[in-house]
Amino acid sequence: MRRFCILTGLLVLVALLAICSPLTANDPPGDSQPAYSRAGSVSGVGRYFPGKWGVVSVELTNPRPDSVNLLSLLSFKDHPDVQFGRRIWVPGNARRATVYPVLTPATSSAQSRIWDLQSFLFDGDSQTETPLPARLGEMQVSSFVPLGHLVPYTALVSDPGSEDELTNLLWAARLSRRFVKTIGTLDRERLPATVESLDGLDHLMVSSNHVLRDVSACAAIRDWMYRGGHVWLHLNDLDPDLIGQLVGDALQICVVDRVQRERLQIFSHDSRGKQPSGGELQFDRPLELLRVVLSNARVSHSVDDWPVAAWTNVGRGTLLVTMLDASAWVRSRTSLDQLPPAQGDTNDTVQFLATEPLRDLAFEFLSDRKQPPISPAEMQRVVSEQIGYTIVSRQKVATLLGLFCLGLIVTGILLSRLGRLEYIGLIGPLGVLVASAVLLKVGHASREAIAKTVAVTQFAETSPYTDEIHVSGLAATYSADKSTDLLTADAGGVFWPNLEDRAGSVARMIAIDREKWELRNVVLPAGQQMMPFSRSYHSDQSVRAVATFGPDGLTGTISSGPFEQLSDAVLAVPSTRNLSVQLNEAGVFHVSPDAVLAPGQFLSGGLLSDDQRRRIEIYSTLLDPGKDREPFPTEPLLLVWAKPLELGFQLLKESAHAGSCLISIPLQLTAPLPGSRVLIPGPFIRYRAVRAEGAVGAAKSVAFDERKRRWSGPFSTGLETTLRFQLPQEVLPLRLESIRLVISIKAPSRELQILGFVDGKSTLLESYQSPLSKIELQIRREDVLQLNETGELTLGINVGDARDDESHQMLDPSAAQTWKIDDVQLEVKGVMLPP
Repeated sequence: MRRFCILTGLLVLVALLAICSPLTANDPPGDSQPAYSRAGSVSGVGRYFPGKWGVVSVELTNPRPDSVNLLSLLSFKDHPDVQFGRRIWVPGNARRATVYPVLTPATSSAQSRIWDLQSFLFDGDSQTETPLPARLGEMQVSSFVPLGHLVPYTALVSDPGSEDELTNLLWAARLSRRFVKTIGTLDRERLPATVESLDGLDHLMVSSNHVLRDVSACAAIRDWMYRGGHVWLHLNDLDPDLIGQLVGDALQICVVDRVQRERLQIFSHDSRGKQPSGGELQFDRPLELLRVVLSNARVSHSVDDWPVAAWTNVGRGTLLVTMLDASAWVRSRTSLDQLPPAQGDTNDTVQFLATEPLRDLAFEFLSDRKQPPISPAEMQRVVSEQIGYTIVSRQKVATLLGLFCLGLIVTGILLSRLGRLEYIGLIGPLGVLVASAVLLKVGHASREAIAKTVAVTQFAETSPYTDEIHVSGLAATYSADKSTDLLTADAGGVFWPNLEDRAGSVARMIAIDREKWELRNVVLPAGQQMMPFSRSYHSDQSVRAVATFGPDGLTGTISSGPFEQLSDAVLAVPSTRNLSVQLNEAGVFHVSPDAVLAPGQFLSGGLLSDDQRRRIEIYSTLLDPGKDREPFPTEPLLLVWAKPLELGFQLLKESAHAGSCLISIPLQLTAPLPGSRVLIPGPFIRYRAVRAEGAVGAAKSVAFDERKRRWSGPFSTGLETTLRFQLPQEVLPLRLESIRLVISIKAPSRELQILGFVDGKSTLLESYQSPLSKIELQIRREDVLQLNETGELTLGINVGDARDDESHQMLDPSAAQTWKIDDVQLEVKGVMLPP
């Protein structure tokens, strides 16, 4: 027994010595090689939506004493022909975690809930990129990330203490829209640093100061918001002094104090004015109300005349700020409440439902992201036309014709001296044929000689509240031969060529740092190739357009920032009637009252160049109100063409460049001085159909579609339409001197009546029989030209039923000719009053 114990002890000692001994040169690599400790893990917004950008995280371990350079790569299992990766430096005896961008495949299996990934590891110092074991001797590591199906998708970033309350708040808001309640959660310690990492997100609630202190995260979220994202700031949990880090000057907040309330009444504010939203609320514990003063914001809800919910538009996106405790927006669920059916998750755990004010907020906040007003696909024909033959220069043509004339003169002199001048009749036509043949040859060669070219059409969206310019568009490359050039981005942004049908090659997108990446193993076929792109361009100089109304219309100045060679400007307004702009080289522009462009017209003047014809095509796509798309613009915009920006994309080496950039600049209107006269062109005055004043139970006229901003019809029966014309806030208060009403209408065999309103009662201003074109009416009656408290003027446009022109008998609507209004404009003259 004693011998057995001694023998057992010796065996244990030998085993321990073997385990603890250091690796020698002859030992197998095992754990001494750099390897993944985590590969292809979830990061960013936590979901990966088909066709959207996202980021994945990796963690690498280097057990060696020396630092190593590694190349981490991954691919989607069902799409191995495209790999994404990053070059990573890992110090000795250390771990390093990082993220890099991936573009998810455009399609997925209908039953799938995950994306399967395969990760690989290579020696970054090796010229041949020697593969390394990814983990425990395996050459690849399999992992998965969740597939995003929840559209629209909402995420929350908050501190631990408030996460539960805010989650219940967002659940209740989503259920009120009959959305799946599931939301994403962003790690406040590892916030997204690029706008591409937020590509799959629609709405984001921010309730943590960690976000506001993270410069990279603020820049990414701000850029995402300008591109159409919706951000909700729960101000009760945030430091108001840090809000500017995220929103810049788009919203200004001054905190007065914080009070506690156990009972309160929330009021809503809309076009009908201020009214209670739901009943009075009582709480088991005091809830915090943050009392603030706001600027550049629209208040939608208030408590005791203090705003508790306010909105502002930021680029294409929306910013919502709330100043009331999260518990005040929800109510406890009762046994009588019926929840919407679950779609992919369960609603059994829902304990709170939305109050009426929260339903109002959810209806506006939980909307889809607004896409760019023009897509790369709509630019394709314009971009393609910029690549082509060149016209022979005038200098070359003049030289050839000059040589012909000189030769003809010299020949004539020589023939005259030889006494054979009659031969000039034969030599002259032969010379013409030779010169014509040379010109045809030169022209054909110029037409066929197309150099390597990169042409772009850019759409640049600017804001007066930030120095970031969002640029999107389409690039076209042309090469007579296939191109194997390395495709790179040196200053951020993304572009993506068509990677289909590559005959087995594996394309690699490799990130070098946060803003630099390269696309390898891509062969661009001969001919023309299209690549959509987008990038946030930082400018040291802001881009602004500031203007004011005067007696001759609108006058202003443009600060163009990085843009050069401005031309072909158009002022686009929500009324869908555009105006031509007179712009000089100093950046001063003027819009006169007669600058209103006809429908379908976008540039004034006669003879148009090829560039202008292409620009008109872009304007038509962007501004045509007949398109079945979101109304554009929603605010006055100065649209002007310029030389394209240099975005740092290398698409084709040693190539010529062509193209242009359409800049969208929000127009900032300033108030004229009191006592000054102003003339407001019709397109700046929006109008809406309302119920007739004094008519109880009357409905709004269907003749005008306010959502589409256009007149409906044609109609066979008469209609009475009451319109309220809203003057710009910048010209209020204003004393009206005269107005000019312009109506484009075709109403055969009908009477058109124009009505004004005095003390709520209608009065006939003018009537017309069988109007068939444009009519204009000047109105100077002081009793009619009275604005209400919000700066609106009310007028009526009544079209009667059809009558026989001779007997004036009523005609059968089914047999009578129809009528339709094409357009209504109101031009206003007045004098500014003291505020």
